[in-house]
Amino acid sequence: MQKKAKYVDEDKCRGCGLCATIVHLRFLMNLTLD
Repeated sequence: MQKKAKYVDEDKCRGCGLCATIVHLRFLMNLTLD
């Protein structure tokens, strides 16, 4: 398993949306920290 979750992987793994949620939360946290 790869630790890095990239949007490219969405094509291979669709359905649960866990990766997208984690990436989205990280994105929001990065905006908050800035």
